[in-house]
Amino acid sequence: GGGRESAGVDGCYWSSTGDAGTAWYLYFYNGNPSMDTSEFSLGLSVRAVRGAPPPPVEYLDWDDAQKKMTNAVCKVFEVVKDDTATFKAGKTYVVLDNVKNTTGITVEGTAENPTRLILCDGAKLTVKGNDPAAGLKVGSTSALIICGQELGTGALEATGDLNAAGIGDGNGAAGGSVTINGGTVTATAENDNLAIFNPQDGTVTINGGTLTGYASAVEMRAGTLNITGGTLTATATEFSAAANGSGNTVVGAAVAISQHNTNKALAVNISGGEFSGVKAVYEEDLQDETVDGISLAITGGKFAGEIASENVTKFVSGGVFS
Repeated sequence: GGGRESAGVDGCYWSSTGDAGTAWYLYFYNGNPSMDTSEFSLGLSVRAVRGAPPPPVEYLDWDDAQKKMTNAVCKVFEVVKDDTATFKAGKTYVVLDNVKNTTGITVEGTAENPTRLILCDGAKLTVKGNDPAAGLKVGSTSALIICGQELGTGALEATGDLNAAGIGDGNGAAGGSVTINGGTVTATAENDNLAIFNPQDGTVTINGGTLTGYASAVEMRAGTLNITGGTLTATATEFSAAANGSGNTVVGAAVAISQHNTNKALAVNISGGEFSGVKAVYEEDLQDETVDGISLAITGGKFAGEIASENVTKFVSGGVFS
């Protein structure tokens, strides 16, 4: 068979014979497919040329209908690079190697067309915001889904500048929707040692993955947290809690719930996952005497450490405790 290669074009060619002396060919340039006809010799040609896109990526994703993680394959994606500045709506981005971004990444995904980020095993994305801003900027109308692979060793380390959240929309600003289905995720303000710190509106959903922090795996100060799976650990060996108007308040709880002095609604729902710390789950409003709009429900999960709440009662209806 035969084929034609255009100078300077990156991608993969596929061609098959049409009428005598003519064939269809398919090529990819910067991930965009095009079809055309040209003069070809008879036969079939399959060629890989300079810059050919990487093979499909397998990953784990949450199946809401089955309420479990399932295997998935992504064939069309963009590779995350050091200078990646934006995650576009409806697109999938894959971390294949160690990537360091020092200017932050803006997520443009929406509820209807979320952005998906896949952390390949052994790869790591380190991203830090500036001016000040979140490392991964997820605004109030944005949506991001983070997935991992089978081993769960792909990592994301997102740090906000000054007191901005690692994943969110700045210091106390309204964040969007963040879903974690896998990987190892650390997302915190610059001076805090947590996996996830959420001081703003928005929804954080954890269906899988590993989240470990010294102070807490997650501290929620506003917004909604839904946990169906994953492993959340606080490594501190002593517990402490103190008011803080611009940072975390609790040390030693896998999940810390502490309403900010903005007194925005705060809801935590736990139906699965594994939690360990001096306290597995701890809730207290440390900022002021206004205690309003706080809800907590635990219906499942495995908990190694005390569970305590200063402001919510009768919130445990299921789970395994040790």
